[in-house]
Amino acid sequence: MEKNSYQEIWKKLSAVEVGEFIDSKNGFDYLSWSRAWALLMAHYPAATFEFDEMVTFADNSAEVGCTIRIGDCSRHITLAVMNFNNQAVSNPNSVDIQNSKQRVFVKAIAYFGLGFSVFLGEQVESTLVASDKMLDKLTTIIDRDYREIFLNWKEFREFIKNYKGLPIDELDFETVEKMIGFFGNPAGQDVSSWPTAFLQAHTMARLGRE
Repeated sequence: MEKNSYQEIWKKLSAVEVGEFIDSKNGFDYLSWSRAWALLMAHYPAATFEFDEMVTFADNSAEVGCTIRIGDCSRHITLAVMNFNNQAVSNPNSVDIQNSKQRVFVKAIAYFGLGFSVFLGEQVESTLVASDKMLDKLTTIIDRDYREIFLNWKEFREFIKNYKGLPIDELDFETVEKMIGFFGNPAGQDVSSWPTAFLQAHTMARLGRE
């Protein structure tokens, strides 16, 4: 079986013209999930996808995630559950969740190149690496309010790596912004209220002390 590299996949999928399939709603251009999947299947019929368990934060907002796999190559993307105006939803209903899952699905495919041009016109901060200023703000919150939960900043970095699979300085804008919102809220200091994914990442970080 031929093995595909990220570069080869990107070269092939980014060349696919999707302009004729773009629709608009509420001022935003989008590629439907069904069309994105059909186009992907035309080139990589063995591709697969998997959705994460939804994560709920202390402010009752939520995040969905999706992984697309093409052979040995994979892309994992997370996205806040948003309404039709691209604003985060508090206590999302099933429609909000399903719509956001479809969007993160298309976005994960786009990270392989297919339909990526659709997102170039968006000022979607989730595609940008968080600034040093934002990381400094997060550092201040953790050092000030979470000394009894995290032994030190190194342990928090391990927590982030366990949770997102990336070093903290490679996290996107949206993720760090959510972290600031979650840990900056006094309710975040109650570990028992943390999402399951947070608890698992925290346990793994604590085990690293030994």
